Amino acid sequence: MQVIKIFMLKNQTMQDWLKIPLWLKTLIVLSILLGIFFRFYNLELKVYSFDETFTSTYMYGQHTKAFNNFDGAVLSVSDIQKYLFIDPDKSLIQSIQQVLSKIYVFPPLYPVLGLIWSYLFSFFSHDSLTIQRSFSAFLSLLSLVGIYWLGIELFESKISASVAVAIAAISPFHLQYAQVIRPYSILIAATAFSSACLLRAIHKKIKIWWIFYALSVALGLYANVLFGFVLVAHTGYLFITEKFRITERLIAYLTSVGIGTLVFMPWFVTFLTANALEYSVDQVSERESWMGLIKAWSRAIQGVFVDVYNPWFSSNLFRVFQAALAPIVLTIVAVSIYRLCRETSGKIRTFLLALAIASGVSLMLKDLIMGSAITTRLRYLIPFVLSTELMVAYYIGRLLSTKQTFSRKVGQFALSILIIGGMASCLIISQARSWTAFGSPHFPKTADIIRQANHPLVVVTHLDRAFSMSYLVDKDTSFKLLQKTTTIPESFSTIFLLEPSTDIFDKLKEKYKIKTIDEKGELFQVKPLNRI
Repeated sequence: MQVIKIFMLKNQTMQDWLKIPLWLKTLIVLSILLGIFFRFYNLELKVYSFDETFTSTYMYGQHTKAFNNFDGAVLSVSDIQKYLFIDPDKSLIQSIQQVLSKIYVFPPLYPVLGLIWSYLFSFFSHDSLTIQRSFSAFLSLLSLVGIYWLGIELFESKISASVAVAIAAISPFHLQYAQVIRPYSILIAATAFSSACLLRAIHKKIKIWWIFYALSVALGLYANVLFGFVLVAHTGYLFITEKFRITERLIAYLTSVGIGTLVFMPWFVTFLTANALEYSVDQVSERESWMGLIKAWSRAIQGVFVDVYNPWFSSNLFRVFQAALAPIVLTIVAVSIYRLCRETSGKIRTFLLALAIASGVSLMLKDLIMGSAITTRLRYLIPFVLSTELMVAYYIGRLLSTKQTFSRKVGQFALSILIIGGMASCLIISQARSWTAFGSPHFPKTADIIRQANHPLVVVTHLDRAFSMSYLVDKDTSFKLLQKTTTIPESFSTIFLLEPSTDIFDKLKEKYKIKTIDEKGELFQVKPLNRI
């Protein structure tokens, strides 16, 4: 019977593929290939974000050394950038031990694997920024594999699984976080693989798959603490499908989760007692109105599929294109969710809704009630994003394989819009010097102003500004960090002050003549009061 079932499924899949026109099959393949290409294209072009500099100095264990050596000294670009890559005084083992001994805002799996990646590829290249970002890009490729596997396990349809991969491959959201030196691409991969592993364990009823799931739980938690929302979704899914009865399957699940969580507990307990928790909470303490939240969610959900306009880097023509596609994209998402709730089988509906509610809707309700703004940052809702993409992929996949000609045409139109919009977004983002996930969109312009000066000195009060700007200015630029002193060397003909803290800025005004060069970029020129 099992052989007959497999044969029937393969035969049905072949028939469904034949219903898809050649041009759309080509578009699907092209989107995946372009998605792979864009993940590794122009890795060094984007602004080196402040968050990325924190990750790099933590990963390579050089943050304290950078502060000690920078304070009071004037450093060149090359002097600064050596703190953002492998410490030559440490072996790989010593670097890993340092990461494991220091608690940061995310677990150690990403930096440890990043260290191994960096040491390996340092034999072939000395471009530290490209090496670091290529690791995130590689993890993003793994996530595409995981998404396809999850689609197969959940939908039992290669068409819907392929559509999901095509959408994720050229998603502007996925592209950006595939190039950021932060543990977001690893969270996407962990969510996809762990979810697929869970469904596999349920379907196969073989103990080895529950062991694999327990391992995926431990790895997921060590990849990103936000993976906890995935476990909440999995738990809800199992309890609902088992009708809140203590069954053999539920016991196997709880045992696997328990083992995986216990493995994670040593780090988590240490994290709770460290200052890193306070830092992570402070980053999402802004307030937002109901209307502001709804607008932010609409823009963010649309930006998962189409994101061609950024006021810093795009013309108004792209703004019109974005506005024109917005209602179409949001309609596709809304109809997909509606159809999922009304027509989809219990297993698929329950799993995707559990993932969306646990990792997104619950936080959205919290923001609406409390007035907070956590959910305006879509990177905190990655499992929700993945669930939304899977809902859309499943609905389009069903339309493409239906017998009704009109429905197939609707599916072809919807998928072509998403793919073309995604391709356009990836092309535009790949050429821009910054985008949403990278931040500091004013830095390229600020860097252009600094580069016009001959051998300038850039004074900063925040070390991350110097780290970031060092990749944008000429090699003859020097930097100085002001913290305990406000004395600036006068041997430079041009001295810039970049995004100073308020207290240092007020003290400098008493000793120097300060002229605003770029108000938006908070760039000032500093001259002694006695200099004409």
